[in-house]
Amino acid sequence: MNMRPREETCFILLTGLSEARKATGGSYVKECFEIFHYMKIKNLDLTVSVFNLLMEISKNMKSYDTCANLYQEMIALDIQPDRMTFNALMGVAYQQDNYEEMGLLLKKMYSLDISPSSTTYEMLMSSSLQHNDGADVLDYYFKMKSDGTTVTTKSMNDVLCLYAQKKNFEHAHSIFNEMELLRMPISAESFNALIGLCAENNNLQDGVIYFRKMKQSSLVGDGMTQEVKHLIEVCKRQGKFDIYRSLFGVL
Repeated sequence: MNMRPREETCFILLTGLSEARKATGGSYVKECFEIFHYMKIKNLDLTVSVFNLLMEISKNMKSYDTCANLYQEMIALDIQPDRMTFNALMGVAYQQDNYEEMGLLLKKMYSLDISPSSTTYEMLMSSSLQHNDGADVLDYYFKMKSDGTTVTTKSMNDVLCLYAQKKNFEHAHSIFNEMELLRMPISAESFNALIGLCAENNNLQDGVIYFRKMKQSSLVGDGMTQEVKHLIEVCKRQGKFDIYRSLFGVL
């Protein structure tokens, strides 16, 4: 990123205010946009990094119109958007629960030869689970792997939950083993999905293993989820009261 001294100073100030906002919980939005307006008044070069920073701030402040206006201004100035630009726009669409818009943004990225990041895929996968029963989750997952994009913990948990939701125990268990091998934290939602699937299949052996690992991960709260209650019913039906007492007597 090549900047002249004055532009560089302004960008350093913007970055510092943005970091201070994250660290202290303060706003500093007004100050950031004052620097932005100063740069425009003084006819200083505005870069994609400046716009990305302001778009990210606007997104986090839920100032969605401001974020969209910044993008339009950037395009009008013939500044090429990059991955961070689209992640900010994607984040806005995600927060607005607009999966259709997220799909359009992804197509736009591809048309500009911009590769999605792990963050991009995380938002798409999470939104797919909410909007179309995860119909696109596996496509995104395998695309991440084929692209060489880092597969994140959240993405793996989403895939695991999808397989459990589709009642595909073999694949769900395989993802679970892969996550353990990679030492990725397994979410309470993933554990509950697996436990629920085991209970539904009267698979007490694996259900107990998952519950024990869930306890070891300190993910068992004061109450019992519906999935754990179902596992208890399996214990009772199979007359495994020793297992019931050892596992659930403490709850």
